[in-house]
Amino acid sequence: MEDFKARYGRNPTYIARAPGRVNLIGEHIDYALFGVFPAAVERDILIALAPRPPSDKPGVVAANTESKYTEQTFTPSRVIADADAQDQDAWFIDIDTKKLRWDSYVKAGYYVCSRNPLLLDGVLCAYLNLVSGRLEQLFQGRDE
Repeated sequence: MEDFKARYGRNPTYIARAPGRVNLIGEHIDYALFGVFPAAVERDILIALAPRPPSDKPGVVAANTESKYTEQTFTPSRVIADADAQDQDAWFIDIDTKKLRWDSYVKAGYYVCSRNPLLLDGVLCAYLNLVSGRLEQLFQGRDE
């Protein structure tokens, strides 16, 4: 992704693609164990990532190719555990659940995918028709 190289001065280490999908039947009925019929579409979301040396700025930098969604930086924090805690390496990311922000989705994905916090640079590029979709409704006017 050219945008990644322009922002960070290097090529991404990883590029991941998630196809868009439509539910032809069965919106939310899968939770009740009824059949659904999702289908992948050509539109997609791409994310380009690369680890960053610890000497650079701290945290994770998340950028979006849509200029209305501003670049965000967040830093994973270690949980201070007592001596009896099973997981001495626990960590968390602060996500404000009272606000719908585009970077909350990035934070949640990062948290689920990373056993150990890494310093990363990332660019998200969504080739979806956001105007007609739920994402635009969620993000609209909430990029503070």
